[in-house]
Amino acid sequence: MTVQKKETFKYEEKSYYKPFDYINKDLDLLFILIFIEEFKRQNNELNFGNFFKGNYWDIDQVNDEVMDTNDYQSVSDMVLEQALFIFEDIRIGKIIEVGIDNTDESIKDLLVEVAKIGPENAKKDAPNYYYPFEQLFFIANQEREVRLKQLEQNPDLDIGIFLKDKSVFFTKEHGYFRALQPFIIDIPTHILIRVKYNATKIKEIEKEIFDYLEDFSNDKYIEKLPRYQEKRLYFAQQIENFYRYVSRLNLIGDTINIPFTILNESGFETVKILRFLELKEVIKIRWSDEGSWKVQFTKLPITPESLLGIKSENAKTYTSLKSGLAYDETSSTLTIGEYNIKINGPDQKDFIRIIFKNQKELNKEWFFSEICEIFDPAMDNNDKKFYNASYQVNLKIAQKTLIKDFLLTTKHSVRVNPKYINS
Repeated sequence: MTVQKKETFKYEEKSYYKPFDYINKDLDLLFILIFIEEFKRQNNELNFGNFFKGNYWDIDQVNDEVMDTNDYQSVSDMVLEQALFIFEDIRIGKIIEVGIDNTDESIKDLLVEVAKIGPENAKKDAPNYYYPFEQLFFIANQEREVRLKQLEQNPDLDIGIFLKDKSVFFTKEHGYFRALQPFIIDIPTHILIRVKYNATKIKEIEKEIFDYLEDFSNDKYIEKLPRYQEKRLYFAQQIENFYRYVSRLNLIGDTINIPFTILNESGFETVKILRFLELKEVIKIRWSDEGSWKVQFTKLPITPESLLGIKSENAKTYTSLKSGLAYDETSSTLTIGEYNIKINGPDQKDFIRIIFKNQKELNKEWFFSEICEIFDPAMDNNDKKFYNASYQVNLKIAQKTLIKDFLLTTKHSVRVNPKYINS
C-alpha cells in the first residue's frame, strides 16, 4: 500500500491580512463562501460569473473602494483581483490559471452587449469596445497558431478535438489579469478560474468563520468595522431588519427567492446574517446560485424568534425560573433560575447593571429617561440608547433560554416581567 504524499502549497509572499479582516467584510466573506462551496462540490474550475451577485456599483462601500483607491478600472476588475488575491492570501489553495471558456462564444456575446446599448450609444462608445474586440481576436488567433504548431509536433493528436476546444488559459506568470482585463466587465461568465484547494486550510477557515459569527451574534465586533463601513448595528437589530426584509418577499412552500439586491441593504450585513442562519440550520442556501438566492427555510412560520433558533416555551414550565434572579457585574452574567446568560455590548451591560442594582426595585417600571439620568446625569436624554439595549437583552434571553418575555417594554419604559420575580 502506497501512502499518498501530502501536497504542500508554496507562496511567493507572506499573507497580507488575517482571515478576520476578510470575514469581517461582507463581500470578501461571500467570495470565501463560494470558494468553500465549490471545494465541497469538488469543482476545480470556477465560473467567474458566480462571484457577481447583482450590481456592486449600488453598494456604497464597493463604490467607495473602487473610486478611492484608483487601483481598478471597474468593479469587475476589483472582483476578479480581490477574489483571486483572497483565495491565496488566506492559503485555501493556489490559482493555477485563469482564462476564457470559448473565444468564439465570447466574441458573439460581446457583440450582444454592444447591441443592447442601441446603435446611437454604440457609435459613441465604439472606442471603448474596439480594444476588447481586438484583444479577443488576438487571443483567439494566437491560441490557434500555438495549437497548429503543437499538432505539427504531435501528429498523433486528434485534430478535430484539439481544434474544437476554443478555451484559452493564462498563468499568473503569463499575466492572466492583464490579458483578460479588457473584457472582464462585459463577459464575466466566460471567464474560468482553475484552482487547487488546500483542504486542511479550508477546514481551519471554516472554523474561523464559525467562531467569528458566534462572536458577531454576541455583538463582540460592534466597533471593529471593515474599511469604508460607517457603522454596525447590534445583531438583534440586524435580525429584526432582515426579518422585515424577507417578510416582504413571496414564500413558495418553504423557499424564498432572495434577489441579490439584498446586498445593497444597510439595515443588516447580508452575508453574515445568511451564513449565521445557515450554520444554525435555519436555512439552506447555495452561495453560487444565479439570478437570486433560492433560500429554503427549515423552520416555519418565519419569525424573528425562528431566525434566532428560539426554542418553544411549551417544552418546560417556569417553576424553576423563580429560584434565582441576579446579575454578576464582574462576569457580565445574568442568572435567571437555572440559566446563566452572558451579556455582551456596553449598552446592554449598563442597562442590566442599572435595573439590577437594587433587588428591591426589580419589580418597578423603569423609564428610559430615568435610566439615562442614572447612567450619566450630564448626558442628554437618549431614550433610544437603552430602548435598543432592552430589546437586545430580551432577544438574547429568548435565544438562549425558553423565555420570550423576560422584559416588558413600551416606547418609553421597561420592567422585568412580574412572573419571573419572587413576590
